[in-house]
Amino acid sequence: MKRAWPLLAIPAMLGISQPLHAEWGETRWDMKVDEVLATVGDSAQKVSDEKGKRVHDHKRLVAATLEQDGITYEVDYYFGKRGRGLSMVRLSPAVADCTAMRAAYTQKLGPGVDQSSKELPPNFQIELIHWPTGPGEEVVELSEVRIFGEQRLCHVLYQQRDLYKN
Repeated sequence: MKRAWPLLAIPAMLGISQPLHAEWGETRWDMKVDEVLATVGDSAQKVSDEKGKRVHDHKRLVAATLEQDGITYEVDYYFGKRGRGLSMVRLSPAVADCTAMRAAYTQKLGPGVDQSSKELPPNFQIELIHWPTGPGEEVVELSEVRIFGEQRLCHVLYQQRDLYKN
């Protein structure tokens, strides 16, 4: 069986670049705020950047809500720390149903290639699952936080593998 990957490399070798699919809806990495708003549609709204809501210093500039797999999510769109385009998409269940979210993503993407659990101060635990997706630069990360053994918050982060590229 012949491998198809050499065909995928041809555009890069010729200097032709296309924005990589952001693995979330119809968005693409490096889209500008107005492009994301137009692509996401009616539920999307522009929000003011708040330093406390940044992830790795990437700015949260668009927010939306959606239902997927029977779960209602708050969706945040983050833009590069150097003012560039879309770099991350974070989904948080509107009601912290981390068990249902984890089950939905595990069913959709499998067990994950990297799972870790970190015990921080006593009774504070963070669990992470990573999935590389597609042939591009995307990775999906599920994070769960437990305090005194109870799940308190969770989210799924779609991001480029190189967070600092953007």
